[in-house]
Amino acid sequence: MADAVSISLYDGARNCQLKVVDVSDGTGLSAYVILTASALTPKPGAHMKIRRIKYSILNMYVRLQWAGATPGDIAYIGQGMDILDFTDDYAGGFPNNAVTPTGNITMTTSGQVNGSGCTITLDLIKGV
Repeated sequence: MADAVSISLYDGARNCQLKVVDVSDGTGLSAYVILTASALTPKPGAHMKIRRIKYSILNMYVRLQWAGATPGDIAYIGQGMDILDFTDDYAGGFPNNAVTPTGNITMTTSGQVNGSGCTITLDLIKGV
């Protein structure tokens, strides 16, 4: 079996919003691509920034990373609900800090059991 993951994406001219829902069967995710930058229009490449992360997590940990030759950490989030707001930091959003970045965002879970789950919403600015 595998975790049940659903992804919703709003792709605007300057901004995009990504919503990820993961219902775990206990197996978890490993470097699971939740956003493919080349699928966006216009294509932001590595210039995208994360303005906000809104999350609700039950019985697991979630690691978000910018994909690249050496991935760059975005956040490591535990159980609970909150908003991480980067709009006043990093000149308007958390930048891509991966080495040789692709612009993609990946998600890895740990500590999950059958019935664990999360909902994560990312507000991004394309920077193009």
